[in-house]
Amino acid sequence: MNTATRELYVRIRAFSIDEGQPVLSFETRLARENDWSIAFARRVEAEYKRFVFLAMTSGHAVTPSTVVDEAWHLHLMYTRSYWQRFCGDVLGRPLHHEPTRGGPDEDAKFRRQYQQTLTAYRETFDEDPPADIWPRPSARPGPGCPIVSKSVARRAGLATAALACVVTVTGCGAAMNPFDLPGVTFLKFLIPLLAVALIIGYMWREWLRGPGPQPDDKAPQIDWDEAAYLAAIGRGRGAERLSSAAIARLAAAGAVRV
Repeated sequence: MNTATRELYVRIRAFSIDEGQPVLSFETRLARENDWSIAFARRVEAEYKRFVFLAMTSGHAVTPSTVVDEAWHLHLMYTRSYWQRFCGDVLGRPLHHEPTRGGPDEDAKFRRQYQQTLTAYRETFDEDPPADIWPRPSARPGPGCPIVSKSVARRAGLATAALACVVTVTGCGAAMNPFDLPGVTFLKFLIPLLAVALIIGYMWREWLRGPGPQPDDKAPQIDWDEAAYLAAIGRGRGAERLSSAAIARLAAAGAVRV
């Protein structure tokens, strides 16, 4: 890199998409909308900035990967951040997002541009792009393919299954009064109904919960005192277990005698 491009890269990397300290940050929103971990969303944001740098300096059209494109789409929603602060102040010119016009020619063009983008990435940054963010051209969906985030697909599937369960149970209930059934027949009706209720409860929990652990997440590290307290907190004896562990460590170190 020459001096000008190096300074541009430094400005792009230092740019904060968020203004101030919002409760829901850009990377948190990116993770939530795509069912990613925060760590993965943070990496995608960094790769998005690298992509922007390539778009400004490579001298040819570039094409993002699917996950980098998700970050680009979200940033475009932050109109003041994107057009005024990023394009205006940092890049010095607009960077437009051009969608495909469709058809096999466009598909071939974008696949060719994506391959050129990977080549430019290696030449510019002197390293291979991370495969989980920049997959091989054969593994990347074509620009004509609809891209649905994993969270949207999962929630749509859960909602469809829950709706089917509700319709089934409602239909059975409308055809008969379950309280008029004799003992064994009533149990045959009640047990499947309880199973359906458990399934709907599980689906509802999955709907509300946030992104789970991802392969790139770091394993949580806890100290001995935290481990001792948590080991018995469910039984209401966390403080007692912590005291015992502290005395045991002091005895092992020769600081006290029991």
